[in-house]
Amino acid sequence: MLSSLLPPSVREAAYRRKFLENREENLFMGSFESFAAAEAGAPPSKAVGYDNAPADAFYSHQVAFYDYPGLFWLGRALDDGMRSIFDLGGHVGIKYYAFRRMLDYPADLRWTVCDVPTVVKMGRELAVQRESTAQLSFSTDFRDASGYDVLYASGSLQYLPLRISEIIAALPVKPRRIVLNTTAVHPERT
Repeated sequence: MLSSLLPPSVREAAYRRKFLENREENLFMGSFESFAAAEAGAPPSKAVGYDNAPADAFYSHQVAFYDYPGLFWLGRALDDGMRSIFDLGGHVGIKYYAFRRMLDYPADLRWTVCDVPTVVKMGRELAVQRESTAQLSFSTDFRDASGYDVLYASGSLQYLPLRISEIIAALPVKPRRIVLNTTAVHPERT
Protein backbone atom coordinates (compact mmCIF):
# COMPACT_ATOMS: atom_id res chain seq x y z
CA MET A 1 0.00 0.00 0.00
CA LEU A 2 1.27 3.46 -0.89
CA SER A 3 0.65 4.83 2.61
CA SER A 4 3.20 2.37 4.03
CA LEU A 5 5.91 4.35 2.23
CA LEU A 6 5.13 7.44 4.30
CA PRO A 7 7.02 8.10 7.55
CA PRO A 8 5.20 6.88 10.69
CA SER A 9 4.56 10.44 11.91
CA VAL A 10 2.77 11.34 8.66
CA ARG A 11 0.70 8.12 8.75
CA GLU A 12 -0.22 8.74 12.40
CA ALA A 13 -1.28 12.34 11.70
CA ALA A 14 -3.39 11.20 8.73
CA TYR A 15 -5.10 8.52 10.81
CA ARG A 16 -5.74 10.94 13.67
CA ARG A 17 -7.40 13.34 11.21
CA LYS A 18 -9.49 10.46 9.80
CA PHE A 19 -10.43 9.38 13.33
CA LEU A 20 -11.50 12.88 14.38
CA GLU A 21 -13.50 13.53 11.19
CA ASN A 22 -15.08 10.07 11.06
CA ARG A 23 -18.87 9.80 11.17
CA GLU A 24 -19.55 6.31 9.77
CA GLU A 25 -16.72 3.87 10.50
CA ASN A 26 -16.18 2.11 13.81
CA LEU A 27 -12.69 3.46 14.49
CA PHE A 28 -10.63 3.62 17.65
CA MET A 29 -7.27 5.16 18.48
CA GLY A 30 -4.77 4.75 21.29
CA SER A 31 -3.89 2.28 24.01
CA PHE A 32 -4.85 3.04 27.59
CA GLU A 33 -4.16 1.52 30.99
CA SER A 34 -7.83 1.53 31.95
CA PHE A 35 -11.32 2.23 30.68
CA ALA A 36 -11.39 5.46 32.73
CA ALA A 37 -8.13 6.60 31.10
CA ALA A 38 -9.58 5.91 27.65
CA GLU A 39 -12.72 7.91 28.51
CA ALA A 40 -10.58 10.79 29.76
CA GLY A 41 -8.49 10.66 26.58
CA ALA A 42 -11.49 10.81 24.24
CA PRO A 43 -11.62 13.89 22.02
CA PRO A 44 -14.11 16.45 23.36
CA SER A 45 -15.70 16.56 19.90
CA LYS A 46 -16.71 12.87 20.12
CA ALA A 47 -19.43 11.24 22.18
CA VAL A 48 -18.19 8.45 24.43
CA GLY A 49 -19.91 5.07 24.24
CA TYR A 50 -22.81 3.67 22.28
CA ASP A 51 -25.65 4.64 24.59
CA ASN A 52 -25.93 8.04 22.94
CA ALA A 53 -26.01 7.11 19.25
CA PRO A 54 -28.86 5.91 17.07
CA ALA A 55 -28.90 2.15 17.68
CA ASP A 56 -29.50 1.38 14.02
CA ALA A 57 -26.53 3.50 12.88
CA PHE A 58 -24.12 0.55 12.78
CA TYR A 59 -26.53 -2.20 11.81
CA SER A 60 -25.55 -4.44 8.92
CA HIS A 61 -26.75 -7.94 8.12
CA GLN A 62 -23.67 -8.60 6.00
CA VAL A 63 -21.10 -11.22 6.91
CA ALA A 64 -17.64 -9.68 6.53
CA PHE A 65 -14.38 -11.55 5.98
CA TYR A 66 -13.42 -11.00 9.64
CA ASP A 67 -16.65 -12.73 10.79
CA TYR A 68 -15.68 -16.14 9.44
CA PRO A 69 -13.51 -17.30 12.37
CA GLY A 70 -16.32 -16.54 14.84
CA LEU A 71 -18.90 -18.05 12.49
CA PHE A 72 -16.81 -21.23 12.26
CA TRP A 73 -16.49 -21.65 16.04
CA LEU A 74 -20.14 -20.86 16.70
CA GLY A 75 -21.07 -23.46 14.09
CA ARG A 76 -18.85 -26.01 15.84
CA ALA A 77 -20.48 -25.15 19.17
CA LEU A 78 -23.94 -25.77 17.70
CA ASP A 79 -22.69 -29.03 16.15
CA ASP A 80 -21.42 -30.04 19.61
CA GLY A 81 -24.92 -29.62 21.05
CA MET A 82 -24.51 -26.21 22.64
CA ARG A 83 -27.77 -24.28 22.53
CA SER A 84 -27.22 -21.00 24.37
CA ILE A 85 -25.07 -18.11 23.13
CA PHE A 86 -24.42 -14.93 25.10
CA ASP A 87 -23.35 -12.24 22.64
CA LEU A 88 -21.41 -9.64 24.64
CA GLY A 89 -21.66 -6.28 22.92
CA GLY A 90 -23.77 -7.77 20.13
CA HIS A 91 -25.60 -4.53 19.35
CA VAL A 92 -29.12 -5.17 18.01
CA GLY A 93 -28.39 -8.83 17.24
CA ILE A 94 -26.21 -8.13 14.20
CA LYS A 95 -24.44 -11.50 14.23
CA TYR A 96 -27.60 -13.45 15.12
CA TYR A 97 -29.28 -12.13 11.97
CA ALA A 98 -26.21 -12.33 9.74
CA PHE A 99 -25.17 -15.85 10.78
CA ARG A 100 -28.62 -17.43 10.61
CA ARG A 101 -28.32 -17.31 6.85
CA MET A 102 -25.20 -19.49 7.06
CA LEU A 103 -25.76 -21.69 10.13
CA ASP A 104 -28.58 -24.12 10.71
CA TYR A 105 -29.97 -22.70 13.96
CA PRO A 106 -31.63 -25.41 16.04
CA ALA A 107 -35.21 -24.73 17.11
CA ASP A 108 -34.17 -24.62 20.78
CA LEU A 109 -31.38 -22.06 20.28
CA ARG A 110 -31.27 -19.31 22.89
CA TRP A 111 -29.19 -16.28 21.77
CA THR A 112 -28.95 -13.34 24.18
CA VAL A 113 -27.35 -10.04 23.24
CA CYS A 114 -25.88 -7.85 25.97
CA ASP A 115 -25.44 -4.17 25.21
CA VAL A 116 -26.19 -0.67 26.47
CA PRO A 117 -29.83 0.29 27.22
CA THR A 118 -30.49 2.39 24.10
CA VAL A 119 -29.19 -0.35 21.81
CA VAL A 120 -31.05 -3.08 23.72
CA LYS A 121 -34.32 -1.16 23.36
CA MET A 122 -33.85 -0.94 19.59
CA GLY A 123 -32.78 -4.60 19.45
CA ARG A 124 -35.94 -5.74 21.21
CA GLU A 125 -38.08 -3.70 18.81
CA LEU A 126 -36.23 -5.14 15.82
CA ALA A 127 -36.61 -8.70 17.15
CA VAL A 128 -40.38 -8.20 17.39
CA GLN A 129 -40.51 -6.78 13.84
CA ARG A 130 -38.46 -9.71 12.53
CA GLU A 131 -40.39 -12.29 14.56
CA SER A 132 -37.17 -13.46 16.23
CA THR A 133 -38.18 -13.27 19.89
CA ALA A 134 -38.46 -17.07 20.25
CA GLN A 135 -34.65 -17.34 20.00
CA LEU A 136 -33.31 -13.81 20.48
CA SER A 137 -33.43 -11.86 23.73
CA PHE A 138 -31.53 -8.93 25.23
CA SER A 139 -29.83 -7.90 28.46
CA THR A 140 -27.88 -4.94 29.78
CA ASP A 141 -26.00 -6.97 32.42
CA PHE A 142 -23.00 -9.12 31.45
CA ARG A 143 -23.55 -11.25 34.56
CA ASP A 144 -26.59 -12.73 32.82
CA ALA A 145 -24.05 -14.79 30.83
CA SER A 146 -23.76 -17.17 33.78
CA GLY A 147 -24.78 -20.66 32.69
CA TYR A 148 -24.66 -20.04 28.94
CA ASP A 149 -22.89 -22.58 26.75
CA VAL A 150 -21.01 -19.98 24.69
CA LEU A 151 -19.77 -16.50 25.50
CA TYR A 152 -19.27 -14.70 22.19
CA ALA A 153 -17.67 -11.26 21.78
CA SER A 154 -16.99 -9.83 18.36
CA GLY A 155 -15.32 -6.44 18.16
CA SER A 156 -16.61 -5.33 21.54
CA LEU A 157 -14.00 -5.99 24.22
CA GLN A 158 -12.14 -2.70 23.71
CA TYR A 159 -15.36 -0.82 24.55
CA LEU A 160 -16.08 -2.53 27.87
CA PRO A 161 -15.09 -1.12 31.27
CA LEU A 162 -13.95 -4.57 32.47
CA ARG A 163 -11.36 -6.92 31.05
CA ILE A 164 -12.57 -10.29 29.77
CA SER A 165 -10.83 -12.02 32.71
CA GLU A 166 -12.86 -9.90 35.15
CA ILE A 167 -16.08 -10.64 33.28
CA ILE A 168 -15.45 -14.39 33.36
CA ALA A 169 -14.46 -14.28 37.04
CA ALA A 170 -17.79 -12.60 37.90
CA LEU A 171 -19.85 -15.43 36.38
CA PRO A 172 -20.89 -18.08 38.94
CA VAL A 173 -21.33 -20.64 36.13
CA LYS A 174 -18.65 -20.27 33.46
CA PRO A 175 -19.39 -20.77 29.76
CA ARG A 176 -18.34 -24.06 28.18
CA ARG A 177 -16.78 -22.17 25.27
CA ILE A 178 -15.53 -18.61 24.75
CA VAL A 179 -15.31 -17.21 21.22
CA LEU A 180 -13.48 -13.89 20.85
CA ASN A 181 -13.48 -12.41 17.36
CA THR A 182 -12.10 -9.15 15.93
CA THR A 183 -10.54 -8.11 19.21
CA ALA A 184 -8.12 -5.21 19.38
CA VAL A 185 -4.75 -6.28 20.74
CA HIS A 186 -1.54 -4.53 21.67
CA PRO A 187 1.92 -6.13 21.44
CA GLU A 188 2.88 -5.14 25.00
CA ARG A 189 -0.22 -4.30 27.06
CA THR A 190 -3.27 -6.22 28.21
